[in-house]
Amino acid sequence: MLRMGRFLELKRSSWGIITLLGITLVLLAVLSFHPVQPSSDGKYLEHWLIQLQSLSSLERMTAERAVREIGADAVPTLTAWLTHQDSEFEKRFVSLLRKFGVIQRDWRSENYYRSKAMCGFELLGNEAASALPDLRQLIQEPEYASDAAFALLQVSPTEAERIATEWISGTNRLFQAWGLRIKQEIAEVQSNSVPSRRSTD
Repeated sequence: MLRMGRFLELKRSSWGIITLLGITLVLLAVLSFHPVQPSSDGKYLEHWLIQLQSLSSLERMTAERAVREIGADAVPTLTAWLTHQDSEFEKRFVSLLRKFGVIQRDWRSENYYRSKAMCGFELLGNEAASALPDLRQLIQEPEYASDAAFALLQVSPTEAERIATEWISGTNRLFQAWGLRIKQEIAEVQSNSVPSRRSTD
């Protein structure tokens, strides 16, 4: 009876290990998968956007150069990331991984992709002008309007300011708040770009 109990215990333990290994293998497969995206120096756009947050100034400079080299080819990926949504499968999968302690936080969630998209638009600026038709369309969709407007702010500040003015004059308080934030960012950029009186004397 004792042997049978130990056998069942070992069997349950083995299945637990097999399950954990299976989950880990799937996780590695997911992390190693790269959607079709442009690259520079043999590394994907995503890699360089991550490197933009590096603590090393050299790595940041290298990443900036690589993203600028990719240029307008990055636009389809960046606009797709703005609308990325986690599927139910992804949410359940991540929840399961966290339960088993494989990961401690969400990995490559929709917030992750949207933040990387914003980094790309901020760096490319008007070099990403080919994104304008998509951004104008996304601004019409409440779910994506905020991110699209702030991406537009990087690509075409004049157009973003016009959108912000429309939102502020409207009745939707959420859109009014977004409009005010856009106006504030524009004001900050303008104040930083104007040389001080002392420096011109």
